[in-house]
Amino acid sequence: MGKVSNAIECKGFSFGQVTGSCYQVNYNGYNFLLDCGAKQTQNIVDDYKSNVKMIRNIKAKEIRAIIVGHVHQDHIGIIPALYKNGCTATIFSPKHTKELMAMMWSDSAKILIQDTDKISRKYGIKATPYYSVDDVKTALEHVVEIDFRYPINLNESISFEYFSANHIVNSAQILLRLSNGINTKRVLYTSDLGSLTFDNFYCESFDKVDFANIVICESTYATDTRGNKKGDRPKDIEKIKSMVEQIKECGGKIIIPVFSLNRSQDILTMLYNVFGEDTTFNLPIVYDAVLGNKISNAWENCICKNQELWNKVWSWKNLVKITEWDESKLWQTKSEPMIALCSGGFLSGGRIIPWAKTCLPNYNNFICFVGYGGGVDSPVYQIKHGKEFPVVNIDGEKVANKARVVCLSSFSSHIDNNDMLDYYSSINCEKIYLAHGDMDRKLAFKPMLEDAISKKNKTSRVVCANMDTKINL
Repeated sequence: MGKVSNAIECKGFSFGQVTGSCYQVNYNGYNFLLDCGAKQTQNIVDDYKSNVKMIRNIKAKEIRAIIVGHVHQDHIGIIPALYKNGCTATIFSPKHTKELMAMMWSDSAKILIQDTDKISRKYGIKATPYYSVDDVKTALEHVVEIDFRYPINLNESISFEYFSANHIVNSAQILLRLSNGINTKRVLYTSDLGSLTFDNFYCESFDKVDFANIVICESTYATDTRGNKKGDRPKDIEKIKSMVEQIKECGGKIIIPVFSLNRSQDILTMLYNVFGEDTTFNLPIVYDAVLGNKISNAWENCICKNQELWNKVWSWKNLVKITEWDESKLWQTKSEPMIALCSGGFLSGGRIIPWAKTCLPNYNNFICFVGYGGGVDSPVYQIKHGKEFPVVNIDGEKVANKARVVCLSSFSSHIDNNDMLDYYSSINCEKIYLAHGDMDRKLAFKPMLEDAISKKNKTSRVVCANMDTKINL
C-alpha cells in the first residue's frame, strides 16, 4: 500500500477475514493505531509469516498512540513486537484491562517460543519469536487505562472516547473526533461487539453511538442469527441439564473447549447458577487451563459488577482447578462422570488437545461448543459435522469422531445478524465499512443492511472492505 495522507489503512487482516485487527490512522501527519492484533488461524506457519510481515509493515517509531478496543489476542497480540522495534507510543486501553493484557501477552510470549521452535524443527523454516517477556514488560510501561465516555485528546485536532461494546469484560467501541479547525469528522471503530440486549454476567451494557461520519464495524456473524437473546439462555441450560443426567446414568464426560478470557468465567458462572445450590449435585467441575486460572484468580479486580457472585463461583466446592500437567493427565484418565472446561476454544492448542484425543472416540462422552470455532478446515467444524468427518485431525493425530456434539449459542460474544441490522442502520452516518468478517458473509449482508437503512429513510453507503480498501478522511 502506498502512503496516503489523512487516511485509515488496514495493517492487519480484518478487512478480509475474522482475525488480526489493526488499523493505522494518519491524520495531519499524526500516526496512530486502532488495535494491533495477531493473525490467528489453524495454520501455524502461515500465521507466523503473516504476523512477521505485518510487524515489518508498521513503522514502529512513527506510531504516536495505540488505542485498544479490548484485550483478545487478535486485537492486541502484535503490540509488544512494536516496542521491540523502538515504539514509544502511549497505549490506551479500557478500564481494568492492564492486568488482563499483561497475562495475555506473557502467555503469548511463552507460546511464541514453543511455536517458533516447532516451525523450525518440523518445517525447516528459520523462525524466532517476534517478542519476548522483556518486550511485554516494556509495552506495559506505556499502558494507560481509560474510563468509558471519558474524552481523551491525543493532540489539538484528534480525540477519542470509549463506549461499552458488551463483547467481553470492559470491551469498547472507539469514537474518534478528527478536527481540521473548521469541521470535525467522527469515525466510529466498533472493534468487536456483543449483544445489544443480552448482558453477560460481567460486562457493562451495550452503549450505542448514534452519529458518525464513517463507521468501521465487525461482521463476524453477519449472516447468522445467534442465540444471544434473553429467551435463548433457558434452552441452553436445559441442554446442560440433559447432558448431566445422561452422563450420570450412562457414564461419560462433558468436555467444553473454552477461551481463558471471559468465556471460561461465563460458563463457570452459568454452571454455578444451575447446580451450585443443589446439594445433590456431586459432579466435579474440572477447570484445566493454566492462563484461565491466572485470569480467574484476578477476575474480581477486573469486573465492575457481580463481584459477590464471582466469589461464590470461584470458591465452589465442586470446582477442581488444574494448572499442573501431571494433575491434568490424571483427570483425563478418570472414568467417573465429570464436566471439564479445557483451554483452547479453537482446538488448535491448549489443554483441550489431550482431552479431545481421549474423549472423542467414546460415544458416551459429549463435546460441548460455546462459541466461534473457525471455518471448514478447523477441527471444531469437523467435529460438529461428524457424518462428513468420522475421523478428525487433532494436533497431527487422527482421532475417531464418535462423541456426541452439543452447541450452546447463547454464550456467543459477537453481535448477530439481527442486532447488526438494528444497530448499524440506526447510526446516522455517511459510510459503513464492513470489516472483521469473511467476504462471502459481508457480500450477503450488504443488501440486508442497505434495505434496513432505506426503511429508516437514511442514505448511508455500505462498503464491503477488502485488503486494498483505503478510507480517506
